[in-house]
Amino acid sequence: MKNILFLVLFCCSFTSFSQDVNSIEKDGISETVNAFFSAMKEQDTSSLRRITRNEAVLTTVFQSKDGGNQLRHESISNFIDALGSKPSDQVWDERVSNLHVQCNESIATVWMDYQFYLNDTFLHCGVNVFQLYNDGENWIVYGLSDTRKKANCENE
Repeated sequence: MKNILFLVLFCCSFTSFSQDVNSIEKDGISETVNAFFSAMKEQDTSSLRRITRNEAVLTTVFQSKDGGNQLRHESISNFIDALGSKPSDQVWDERVSNLHVQCNESIATVWMDYQFYLNDTFLHCGVNVFQLYNDGENWIVYGLSDTRKKANCENE
């Protein structure tokens, strides 16, 4: 009986530990995503380059004039260069909510809603999907996809 009780307690403690580790990982992943948007708002290109892979690709799904969905790809380097060359009085403020983090050891996906503002003017909203990996020390963004729409957004 003692052996069974020990086994049950051991299994319960292991389950609790694995949940704590997963929660810690998810916190680190969320921190990287939030750091991305903070750096974007602050026009901090050095921080963006530290938390993204140079070969990362941004993919936007948008509706064309004929109503069909289209894809546009851009390198993260071009995005960061554009951010760094914009006028400093122009603030790119992407406000995210409803983060859903899925992770397994060294890979993660984060799905979130967003509203994009230029200074205080709302421009569009949609969904972001980040792909990240853990390089052994940090969570790094290696892919980012988003949708864009101007109607039926939460802020309207």
